[in-house]
Amino acid sequence: MWGLPRRGGPAYPRATTGTGRAYGTRTPPQARREIVSLCHTGLDVDSLMGETMCTVRRHVPYDRICWHTVDPTTLLFTSATQENLGHEPRLPTYEYEIADVIKWTYLARRPRPVGVLSDATHGHPEQSPRYRDLLAPRGIGDELRASFVSDGQCWGYLGLYRDLGQPGFDDDDVAFLLDIDAHIADGMRRALLIDAVTSPTRNTPTPGIVIVDPAGQLSGFNAAANELLDLLAGTTRPADQVPQQVLAIAAGATSRLSRRRDVGTLPSAHHHRRLARPARHATRQRRQRRHGSHH
Repeated sequence: MWGLPRRGGPAYPRATTGTGRAYGTRTPPQARREIVSLCHTGLDVDSLMGETMCTVRRHVPYDRICWHTVDPTTLLFTSATQENLGHEPRLPTYEYEIADVIKWTYLARRPRPVGVLSDATHGHPEQSPRYRDLLAPRGIGDELRASFVSDGQCWGYLGLYRDLGQPGFDDDDVAFLLDIDAHIADGMRRALLIDAVTSPTRNTPTPGIVIVDPAGQLSGFNAAANELLDLLAGTTRPADQVPQQVLAIAAGATSRLSRRRDVGTLPSAHHHRRLARPARHATRQRRQRRHGSHH
């Protein structure tokens, strides 16, 4: 699994005709009304996204999907759900540590929080490390990403994927997602409040400690952490599989540490000379003032 397994909710129907995939039929006003209605019905996060993506898929067909709830302050994953992507523990590293195009964290700060990989790379997706290492090996041809933003706060991420041989995402697909983006963000915010009230509580206040190796696998954890990992997964998980929100925290911490190391590097000799010039000037001024005070 790319993230956590889907917990219930409807299946995602394929938009097809008698001759194959239908990449062109769109009725945005009707779909918009359906999605706005769903976002105000008090659904939990899984149900909301399952129902919403059913509507999206009828108008913006895709072969694979992932979506994440995020913390609006740190922009780190707080949950992860996928379909047809396979387990990929490196995703948080590529999102939070490695420079790339249309990263969700970048889109979350843009006026237009939707982007297409083929557009961002000018038709050369192999320029993207994420595409080369994560998407191309899965037979994916194009990617559409959206960050769900409302009132300046991001509440979720979406990734839609089309396989090689299928048409890439186009301007109509981007416009469709832009039109519903803020509505889904509001719906996710409401759904997260519902989840916070109904989610199970921990049996112990002991902090959970998790050690994750560079490959994204568990190398050690205490009993409290095991309970927390099960709560995050919401279902049975392989013993060595780390939920994506934990990997996201690790990647975010690594990224912040790297930035601190960059800031802490020694300045060049040229930089020292530039700093020394105003310091020498200030010293001369102090000496002149002391000399003048004696006269």
